Amino acid sequence: MTDRSRRRPPLRRTHRPPEPATDAPRPGRTPWGQRTWRRTPAELHTPRLRLRPITAQDGHLVHALLTDNQVRAYLGCPASDERVVARQASYPATAGVWAVIRLTDDHAVGLVNIGPDHRCEGSAEISYQFLPTAWGHGLGREAVDAVIRWWSAACLVTRP
Repeated sequence: MTDRSRRRPPLRRTHRPPEPATDAPRPGRTPWGQRTWRRTPAELHTPRLRLRPITAQDGHLVHALLTDNQVRAYLGCPASDERVVARQASYPATAGVWAVIRLTDDHAVGLVNIGPDHRCEGSAEISYQFLPTAWGHGLGREAVDAVIRWWSAACLVTRP
């Protein structure tokens, strides 16, 4: 037996989650149906953060995140005023978007959202943006971990 024959097969590059626990797949329906989103909790909590659904009162946070050069450095570029206004209007109506509140000062420091990945049907995508003042403290990792834990518990089936 050679070294090569003992190697594990390569990992798949697609990250397709298993089918949701209560939403059995039906023809023409993806696992991200409306029933999945009805399970979105009002809030998620971590030792240092509170994640709550974004509201219209978070317009200042959305503006700050979408227009900051540092935040947008790897996300294209700062958004136009029209794009900011559109996002400010759409985020409160979008399921799976949370404002991240730092508990020490009750200040909104970022956004996390999870939803269907438009590039690969049946897959989820998580994204996050934080104000530069919140960088370097592990808050992004903590917030994303909370959302992934919620998503895994609410929407995914563990396979035997």
